[in-house]
Amino acid sequence: MLAASNDPEFQSMVEDELKQVRAAIFANDPDNARPSILEIRAGTGGEEAELFASDLLRMYLRYIENKNWKAEIIELNESPLGGIKLAVVGVRGYESYPLLKWEGGVHRVLEGARTRPHHLHLRPHAAHQWQEHPLQV
Repeated sequence: MLAASNDPEFQSMVEDELKQVRAAIFANDPDNARPSILEIRAGTGGEEAELFASDLLRMYLRYIENKNWKAEIIELNESPLGGIKLAVVGVRGYESYPLLKWEGGVHRVLEGARTRPHHLHLRPHAAHQWQEHPLQV
């Protein structure tokens, strides 16, 4: 859209907005350099939600690979049909946390099934890994 516009004022406004968005994502947060943990849970929706959670996990693993980050599957609870009920993935890489921390929340997917539409709720969540601190008494 920006490239298609010939209006320099509009282009300038969009570039300023993009700078503000980038600044908010990559704010000077000390947690930005720490490894992340990504958790994906299949919510309501039964087997379809578990299958979609499996697709979502594959999508995130490809994204992690494309960013040249390292992924370690910490926990994987698979369903009999090949879906997943829970996946916990450790992510290490430059600026992995500032990009993944916005992934929290519930994703609602409407699928047109043969019998009725399904409402699938998935809950991806990203958090930084705990840092151990020595206890001083």
